[in-house]
Formats: sequence, C-alpha cells, structure tokens
Amino acid sequence: MVYADHLLRTFAGVAPAARVLDAACREGQQLVPLALLGFDLQAVDRDCGKVQQVQALLETEGLPEVARRVQVGDPARLPFADAHFDWVLACGLLDGYSDAERLALLTELRRVLAPGGWLYASWQGTPGALTRLFERADFAVAEKAAFDGQMNATRGIFRRVEADTVG
Repeated sequence: MVYADHLLRTFAGVAPAARVLDAACREGQQLVPLALLGFDLQAVDRDCGKVQQVQALLETEGLPEVARRVQVGDPARLPFADAHFDWVLACGLLDGYSDAERLALLTELRRVLAPGGWLYASWQGTPGALTRLFERADFAVAEKAAFDGQMNATRGIFRRVEADTVG
C-alpha cells in the first residue's frame, strides 16, 4: 500500500521509544512493521474478529508482547489516559462517518495525544472538507493532505496544538 510506505518513511525519523496508538488496526498493516522496528505500540479496533486476527499475526511474527496490547475498543471512547501517546494512527478510521461523528472521533484522538503529539491519518476520497475538520479539532496541518488517485485515498499528518495557538 502506498500509504504504508509513506507511514514507514515518516516513522524513520521517530524515536522507537515513542508511544504509538493505532486507533483502527484492522488487519494490522501498520502495526507489524512498526512493532518490528521496536515502537511502543497499543492498538484498538471495534471488530473482535480483526483484533484476534491481528493478535495471531503478531504472535506469528514473534511479537507476543505487542499482541497483548491489541484490544477491542471504541475509538470514540478510548480506554487510555489523557495525553498518553506521542503518535496516533487513524488509517481508514474516519471513513463512513458523518462530519459530526468525525469531529467527535478527532476530539477523542486529540484527548489521548500528548501536547505537540502527531496524528497520521488516511481516508477515502479527497482532502477538502475533512482537512478543515482536523483544524476544527485543534490540529495543525503538519504535512498537507495529499490525494493518491491510484488508491482513491488521502493521507496527511497533523499535530496537536492548543486552541490559543491555532492561527
């Protein structure tokens, strides 16, 4: 996947001690390579079957400690402390929701991100209005959202900023 390659290039400059949450782990496309690189990972997905699939994949890759940190969870009500993560991945998380639901999800992701923390997101479709939702949720655009026509998806990197610093 094109965005998986971009994600790995992005994380090439991130310290492995960074705390990373995959807020929609799906089949584990992002988790396995990041786990193999030594990142401190947690992951959630709404789908119990997908969580079990990812746990089995991580076990097969020799990563049982990471497998134990993959859990069923609602990304709108994450079971983590405020400001706990340095990075949050939201690959495909925002697809299929209304703008109000997306804004609520972004607000929850922001809650678990440390001040100055980073959000890596990808979604189906073009940048447009979704980028404005990130800004409404007090994220600054760190890397302009880019559309990949081959994948029919957009990816971008955003940074948690405090409301009084957004300009």
